[in-house]
Amino acid sequence: MLKLEVYRNGEATELHACEVGGELTIIPLGAEMLKDLDQQDPWTELFSRVGVSPGPPRRLVVSSLLGRREVNLQPSGTAVILGIYRWDQRRFFLSGLDLASQLLLDLVAKEDTISAELGAQIDACSGDSALFDVLAASLSLEADGTQLTLSGA
Repeated sequence: MLKLEVYRNGEATELHACEVGGELTIIPLGAEMLKDLDQQDPWTELFSRVGVSPGPPRRLVVSSLLGRREVNLQPSGTAVILGIYRWDQRRFFLSGLDLASQLLLDLVAKEDTISAELGAQIDACSGDSALFDVLAASLSLEADGTQLTLSGA
């Protein structure tokens, strides 16, 4: 469980986060991150993007948005608006909206579920766009259209 609070001091905005029984972590929130948040309800989105990187050292992190765009998922070519967030080198949150059914689809990919082959592809990426492309290409939609799966996961 995390305790999360946002503080503003002049132009600076900080997220104060603490795991139960843990130390306080202060994460500066830059203008770029604040701009990416939902302007109607920024703190709910921010809090949903906080996670734990196991390290070492273990630390609290805010995921970064790799990208958000329309993709067609295999095997049926279903059109999905896909957003991919990264907590660290091997932890990702993939969130999609099926444009036809309006169904929300989410998947968490972590270091213990990503194959060595997919991990090597991730490591070879030179930027966020390339990483988005690798993860999106590895993504498929279950036959019933209700669940995302990551090949190599």
